[in-house]
Amino acid sequence: MSPALGLADTGTEVLTNQISKANADDIGFSNGSVVVAPIPFRNELVGAGLALGLGYLLKTDEASDTSMIGVGALRSENGSEAFAATASFAFHENTWKLNLTAGQADMFYDLYIGNLKFPVNQDGTLINAELLHQAWQDTHIGGRLRYLDTNLAYDTSSPGLPALPLVNAELVSLSALLQWDTRDDTFSARSGHYLDVEVMHGELLNQSNSGYQKLTTRFNAYRALGPKNSVALRATACMASSSAPFFDKCSLGGTDGFRGYNPTRFLNSRLLSFQGELRHNFTDRLSGVAFAGIGFSGPSFDRLDNGGGQIAGGLGGRFQLSKKFKAMFSVDVARNEVGENTLYVYVGQRF
Repeated sequence: MSPALGLADTGTEVLTNQISKANADDIGFSNGSVVVAPIPFRNELVGAGLALGLGYLLKTDEASDTSMIGVGALRSENGSEAFAATASFAFHENTWKLNLTAGQADMFYDLYIGNLKFPVNQDGTLINAELLHQAWQDTHIGGRLRYLDTNLAYDTSSPGLPALPLVNAELVSLSALLQWDTRDDTFSARSGHYLDVEVMHGELLNQSNSGYQKLTTRFNAYRALGPKNSVALRATACMASSSAPFFDKCSLGGTDGFRGYNPTRFLNSRLLSFQGELRHNFTDRLSGVAFAGIGFSGPSFDRLDNGGGQIAGGLGGRFQLSKKFKAMFSVDVARNEVGENTLYVYVGQRF
């Protein structure tokens, strides 16, 4: 995910997933229902803000997940804003899943070059199409086609002084996808596992000889420790071509959901990270988590530890928004190895 245009930590992806798993009472387009959901968020990239989603739910057949047609918008305290329209369809008893998204974003954030950070403004248009087919039980394979037209400029923040253009990129990427999912619950699993593999080839249309590749693998495992406790683990590996644009590099925090660092701070061609989370239910709807992780990034896998591992951990609280579904309103405080504290507010479990 692009650290700039990807809406990390806003809860947008979790909300979409929650809606798509909800129940519609009747079959067919005319028998759907409307949902509206405001989502407060806070993250290291764009600060605090609010996302608002409006969706229409329907079921194509009784055995398939609920399909959705929706629109959403967000705005943060630093002036970042984004708008998107999405459609997600499941049909033939979940044998096929189709996801379509189109959106525009205008984001303000800090981009790190070494230990120096530079305020930048990135805007862009994104079109994304994804098709998955159930090849085996619990396993879907498919592909994703993405188009992105984006501009990056140095943000002077001075009245009357225009931003300094830095990058203009128009690209198309094609990905092969594999998802293996045995989780007992999509929103807050206590058992099972989830494997997500993406192999991507990208082409910068406005540059010659600009092809690049990226491989991302995320594996989550969950285990119950009695009726009130459970543990969640995530391992992430990423490798990208040295010629990949910065927003398609491997990002600690962007690629793996690592808490404690700005997702533009450690961008490189290789990434390995490991995270663990202990979850405890205080009541039926109130719970807490303790988490920790270590991540490594570098130009190659044999040079990951040149700068040492990036370590962070913290505590969080969870409140289950619905008695029926385990979608959580989450607040986390993370502290990294250099003593920096970061507050995260979002919807859903981190992984």
